[in-house]
Amino acid sequence: MNESQTTVLFCDGASKGNPGPAGWGLVLATSNQVIEAGGASASATNNQMELMALAEALDILQSLQFSGFIRIYLDSRYVLEGASRYIHQWKKNSWRTKDGGSVKNQELWERIDRALVALGPSFKIEWLHVPGHQGISGNERADQIASGFASGNSPSLYRGDRGAYKISLEVVRESYAKPVYVSLVEGQIYRDLDWKTCEARIKGRRGVKYKKVKNSLEEKELLKSWGKITSSD
Repeated sequence: MNESQTTVLFCDGASKGNPGPAGWGLVLATSNQVIEAGGASASATNNQMELMALAEALDILQSLQFSGFIRIYLDSRYVLEGASRYIHQWKKNSWRTKDGGSVKNQELWERIDRALVALGPSFKIEWLHVPGHQGISGNERADQIASGFASGNSPSLYRGDRGAYKISLEVVRESYAKPVYVSLVEGQIYRDLDWKTCEARIKGRRGVKYKKVKNSLEEKELLKSWGKITSSD
């Protein structure tokens, strides 16, 4: 898969006080354009803004009538785990947790669920966690937008040709600081930095596949063996 043509999304949220003045930001890049977006809230938590960024991004994708494959990069494990794993069970349980409690930020989770349903089965997501404030340009830009709005500013937002966008959207995965646990669950690919997280994701599920890999070459060969990429990708 040509990384420069892959649709990618970076989302982030910020809150000055948690709760307090807050903002959300996103960078969405399709094969030919980049859309930056963001907004402010007079009072919200960081988690709420992280969720808002994802919800707004999914709405944009609907407006573009997007279908196909997208990589979504999040530095919030709360949002990543909820959107990729727990949301389905919460919905089945009438938005209650397994211990019977109310799902926090239910309105935003329901909005995300509606958007995912509306985008349809041809919308394929690879959910990926990235560390915050570690020099990953797309994530840093989303954080900059969110923080700007949270601080009461109105950051200049780019919307235009992808080729003219000055910020790198690459997330280098050629070498890993430590092994990565790759899993295939219900057709979706996940990468976890520790076995405990991976184990929690796959435990009790049928038909899952998983393996520890040391570098991107091992990962590519693994995904090829699972039929997720071809030799021409």
